[in-house]
Amino acid sequence: MKNEYERIQNGQPMDLLNMKRYELPGPPAGKQTDITAWQDAVDNSKAQLEHLDV
Repeated sequence: MKNEYERIQNGQPMDLLNMKRYELPGPPAGKQTDITAWQDAVDNSKAQLEHLDV
């Protein structure tokens, strides 16, 4: 809290949020035509969506 208060007092902007956890990567470059790799990517996106449903 002290660091945040000092940041505000000094007029510094907030750090940007790290959005890496919300990325939904597709299959790697070598597997763009692999149905199984795409299904894994879809399953991963469904799992991430379920974690957001609180």
